[in-house]
Amino acid sequence: IIVSEHTLPFIDNVHVGNRLERYLLNKAISTTVPRAEMVIVPSPGVSDHLTLNYGIPAEKIRVIPNPVDSEQIRKAAAAGTDFLFPRDGAFRIGFVGGFTREKNVWCLLRAFAVLRRKETAVRLFLVGDGSERELLKDLSKELSVEDAVHFLGYQNNPYAFLKEFDALVVPSYYETFSYVMLEAIACGVPVISSKWPSCEYMYRDNENCLLFAVNDHDELSRLIEKLIANRELDVRLVTNGTKLLDTSNIETVAKQYD
Repeated sequence: IIVSEHTLPFIDNVHVGNRLERYLLNKAISTTVPRAEMVIVPSPGVSDHLTLNYGIPAEKIRVIPNPVDSEQIRKAAAAGTDFLFPRDGAFRIGFVGGFTREKNVWCLLRAFAVLRRKETAVRLFLVGDGSERELLKDLSKELSVEDAVHFLGYQNNPYAFLKEFDALVVPSYYETFSYVMLEAIACGVPVISSKWPSCEYMYRDNENCLLFAVNDHDELSRLIEKLIANRELDVRLVTNGTKLLDTSNIETVAKQYD
């Protein structure tokens, strides 16, 4: 029996409103997963999480990264989109993902508002959907930035939008691997990310991405300003980031499963 765990179940269960449901979910994991002969996880952070919270022996866990098909991503990105991006010279900040609590788009909107108050020429493009969509729209109005925030909804081909961004921001409270960070790098787009648990196993600040403390919108705004002021920095981040694509190359990952 092999179990493949791609979430942080203990943290996920914290967000379940019903205490009984939380108890049952944790009980189900703690009584079933230890019986598996092997547990496959996408990052060392998930491995540490299972060992610490569920007592899964480290020797039973194999870390195999999620596969990323860079060639297919670039091909999809080249397909283009019917959306007309404003050609006003504004720096394009992008987000791709679900509008859910753990993605913490609230932090990104507040950082964006800081930049707008400084009259920085920026626009924000949000690709995705989720339970917090209307709340985020309300926040953009409350912050008086709705004229420069574009809610693009769910897209079958997000890569066509992704390649048009000047930077991708990942403001999450937590991730387990973050496909979208590697997808952005494959599209030639630099990444600014929160220091979600275990991200520093893969990502290095000022080397292959820019990192800020979780939920610190002021620091995030400063990093965006840094990238705007130094356009050579984005080349370095993407160039170094492509080395990560090699470790998650779909053929390499397939061999590890084999």
